[in-house]
Amino acid sequence: MKPNGEFVTPTPSKEREYKPAETYRRETPIIPSYKGIGKMMVDKIEPMRYTGTLIRGIATMHKSNAVPIISQEHAEQISKMRRG
Repeated sequence: MKPNGEFVTPTPSKEREYKPAETYRRETPIIPSYKGIGKMMVDKIEPMRYTGTLIRGIATMHKSNAVPIISQEHAEQISKMRRG
């Protein structure tokens, strides 16, 4: 600070000048894409369907919760739960 109250910024010396470290870059091999012969032909997948006999149906419980029905007794129990 000068005697008259002015603030003087110090001049940076060359010794203290910041020099960032050199960025490290690893060698990456260039791997070409597959250049197959024409387009690959794939059969269409059929949609999955339940073909078993265990589940008889689907019931809806509290707040649209889907529950599988396994037997007639199970269906009756679920219907009684909904009605109280």
